[in-house]
Amino acid sequence: MSQIKEFINQGSTFAMSGKFRLAEIEYLKALQLEPDNLIVLSNLMKVRLVQKRFDGALTYYQRLIQLEPHNIDTIVEALLLAEMRCIWDESEKLISSLRRALDELPSFNTESFLMTLPHTFQDLYEWTKKRTLGDTKLQEILSQKSFDHSKHKVGKKIKVGYFITELGPFPCGLVMRSFLENHNHEDFEWHCFCFKDLSQEKGDWQKSLIEQEVKCFDYFHDMSNMVDEKQIAQKIYDEKIDIIIDVNMLGNKKWRALAYKPAPVVVGFLGVASTTGLPYYDYLIGDKETIPENQRQYFNEKIMDMPFCYHPADGELDKITMRVAKQDLMLPENKVIYCSFVTPFKITPKYFDMWCRILKAVPESVLWLRSREDAEEDNLRREAMKRGISPDRIIFLVGIDNRALFLSCFKLADLSLDTEIWQSHSTCLESLGCGVPLLTCTGDSFCSRVPTAMLKAFGLPEMVCENMQEYEEKAIDLGLHPEKLRALKIKTRALNTPHNPLFDMKQYAYHFEDNLKKMLHEKGLR
Repeated sequence: MSQIKEFINQGSTFAMSGKFRLAEIEYLKALQLEPDNLIVLSNLMKVRLVQKRFDGALTYYQRLIQLEPHNIDTIVEALLLAEMRCIWDESEKLISSLRRALDELPSFNTESFLMTLPHTFQDLYEWTKKRTLGDTKLQEILSQKSFDHSKHKVGKKIKVGYFITELGPFPCGLVMRSFLENHNHEDFEWHCFCFKDLSQEKGDWQKSLIEQEVKCFDYFHDMSNMVDEKQIAQKIYDEKIDIIIDVNMLGNKKWRALAYKPAPVVVGFLGVASTTGLPYYDYLIGDKETIPENQRQYFNEKIMDMPFCYHPADGELDKITMRVAKQDLMLPENKVIYCSFVTPFKITPKYFDMWCRILKAVPESVLWLRSREDAEEDNLRREAMKRGISPDRIIFLVGIDNRALFLSCFKLADLSLDTEIWQSHSTCLESLGCGVPLLTCTGDSFCSRVPTAMLKAFGLPEMVCENMQEYEEKAIDLGLHPEKLRALKIKTRALNTPHNPLFDMKQYAYHFEDNLKKMLHEKGLR
């Protein structure tokens, strides 16, 4: 065995036993012998990550990218790391590297999440098409004969299957419960094909939520141990499903199973605000605000519109009654509290610049963010100081996994500030449900237009801005005029009634089911 292999093996042994510093020493020995060894660089990157030494991990990512400039997965992993930790100097470089690779490659094979990259409707359409062409496993499935539906007949009840991973305390699961509870069981038979091992979920609240959601289905199929895509498809086909609804789309690792066309109608819904770029999806649930008519050429699916907003909501957000004091959260009394509780990767330097200008214009106001790691807190405070903002004006809501407690904290904010590129979706619903108005700027992609649809459906169209200048001016004006902000918060709370179009899941379910019937009619199945 060569010496470099000995160092790699010894490093791996240390890493598996949790001795990451010792593992790193062994990998560095190997790197001295072969500076461009991809395995060694990858292993060094991983041990740095597990130790939360993110800057060091990015150093090795950058070297890997130099050696393999068209490795999409490596660039996306590095970009997500830089964005999640708010290491913006690196993220800007990585965005350039990723765009260059996506433009130069005629096709590529990746499981990576491309939507964090700045994009338009057309960009994402072209990237998903290239991804489809480059996916050899998918192309192999598509070359095979799909299931035969020529003799398929819809029975007295329409059989609908949800193809899903996110039941329980996850974004899709959280917003779907109220919707699922309002399904019509007289005309429909509801199936759930679930790929998440629900037995692993911990916590009474989480388990209770899962139990509530499972009860919404007539039949629940535990698919968590199924690996083979053909077997998964066969199971769906055997149940004689009329419409299969893919909730997570490319976010579900088993998404290729639907390439076998196990149901005569395949629908994309909710999980990823994008076209799939896949030829076997018939429909996508959307609305005219998030997907304008002049952009529908960039979807391979036919868009079925919901009348207000395509995104379902938790209809019980306003019932959270836990009491939380500002002083317990280090929040100031009688000062303007701007907040943005999105995940850190959504915060961009351009918007953070603007937020800091808003803080400068509104004396003693604070910016309240949600934190998961010390590293991102340190980086954001450092970025604030670069922009002339005292770090004590950036406050973090830390380590709150209890949803009721989080929402109770949310109610203490005065105004939510939306992000760009990938904007607030479930966070926008939480904000409005907690009586906190949200300010957004309409973008040029599906995912950047969702809050616009939500705010208009809810009854706050004045909070939708056409550009960043309007957004900034409105945030400052509200901050400098407390009476306007109070009136806006009162209006937000008053709008949140059981019959508000954004939160009325009984009406939402009715329109959703009407769309399903239209699909069957268009396909000549009913």
